[in-house]
Amino acid sequence: MGYYEIIGIIAFVLAVVQTALPAKVVKTKLSRFIYTLILLTVAMFAGYYFSKLKLMNDISEDARELLAQKYEEFSSSGGFIQAALSFLETHKVVYPGSYERALEICKNYDCQGISEGVEGVYNDSDARSKLSGIIQGIAIMAN
Repeated sequence: MGYYEIIGIIAFVLAVVQTALPAKVVKTKLSRFIYTLILLTVAMFAGYYFSKLKLMNDISEDARELLAQKYEEFSSSGGFIQAALSFLETHKVVYPGSYERALEICKNYDCQGISEGVEGVYNDSDARSKLSGIIQGIAIMAN
């Protein structure tokens, strides 16, 4: 449901309430002011929550796209790790806890360093798996 539909529903409800009130109350300037104030307040809150929900849906869609490209676009696990960190950093205002967890994962698994040998491969794989889990959580939140 869009922002304008919500405003229309609110206006309809206020109009029904206004018709149910006695004529003396409806015609006063104070009642008109109160109805206008109620309509504007509810419309502002509805607009705020609608825009917040739309932002979360857009981020969720971006997360799904990032996960879909995990194996196709990134030649190494390090590439996906950097893309995941970039994604989470971009959206850290909306999901600050996820970004902090991702930084902690990278600190524990040395995502920024150059790991060599078998242990480095396992570190990259574990870090990629954990970051992928965070991104998957964001991807399914808005569903």
